[in-house]
Amino acid sequence: MIIKPTRSSGIAELLGSKPKSSDMVAPKKSNLVVSSSVIPEPDNWLKNIMDETLEKDQVLWAEPVRYFRGSEVGDPCLRSLCLSVMGHRMPIEANLRRIFDAGKNIEKVNVDTMIKAGLCPTENYTQASIKYPDPPIQGHTDVIVLRDKAKIRRYLGEIKSINEWPFKSLPKEHGPMLASKSPLFEIKTPHKYIMQWNCYAGAPNMTFDEGFLLFEEKNTSAQKFYWLKRDDELLEKMFIRLRLAAPYILSDPMLIPPYSLNMEEPPCKTCNRKYLCKNLPDYELDYTAVRNIDKELRG
Repeated sequence: MIIKPTRSSGIAELLGSKPKSSDMVAPKKSNLVVSSSVIPEPDNWLKNIMDETLEKDQVLWAEPVRYFRGSEVGDPCLRSLCLSVMGHRMPIEANLRRIFDAGKNIEKVNVDTMIKAGLCPTENYTQASIKYPDPPIQGHTDVIVLRDKAKIRRYLGEIKSINEWPFKSLPKEHGPMLASKSPLFEIKTPHKYIMQWNCYAGAPNMTFDEGFLLFEEKNTSAQKFYWLKRDDELLEKMFIRLRLAAPYILSDPMLIPPYSLNMEEPPCKTCNRKYLCKNLPDYELDYTAVRNIDKELRG
């Protein structure tokens, strides 16, 4: 199912907010005599067209997969993880799409610089695939850096772009330390990035001892590097949690687990799936039943 929102409804309503009245500018009066069939465009016609182009045809349900995404292993809610695997998606407004696209450009510029510096000699050193069989996890690394000419020391890198205030609140940069010991681990969003990096670093098909998280501030391009060591104990804790949920995504039909399966209380207040989750019973539910409930809620 897809949606094709308009500026006056669509995504704003799905996300529980209404467009500001200031966004809709009324046509200015003119003393010119025009044909009654010609209606002057609002002053923000170009912005509206561009926004609608970014927002239209967003998928509400993608094709299900049978693995967890490496970028999501830091999600503390197993039900949310399974909904993502099922294909559940939330539409995003145009401003967020622009933010995401800007982040991709920041990643590309940094990776291109590393390639130019001779740190990534082949295409295999960007967007390399990682896979786990148990629990099933798949993902793609941002970059792999080689430091010495012997090309023995490899470093796994993940690049993140953030806004001014979150960037200023980041802790002091540090050298190599266990992932769970980094001060980033205690901060909500960077915590997820630590989990992602550590998951990639321990992948059986491509293991890394060390690497880094690079944060770049979007407005000033200021950067902070945090050097990390793979944390095997943290990996084991992740395995225990994901193995609880794995049988649900591998079953036929695919199931979502009961909310009570969570090992800790997830941050429901900030979850964009709470509109659906709070309307689901606290027991396992199959894919079709979940889709039907979501259809009733979103239309």
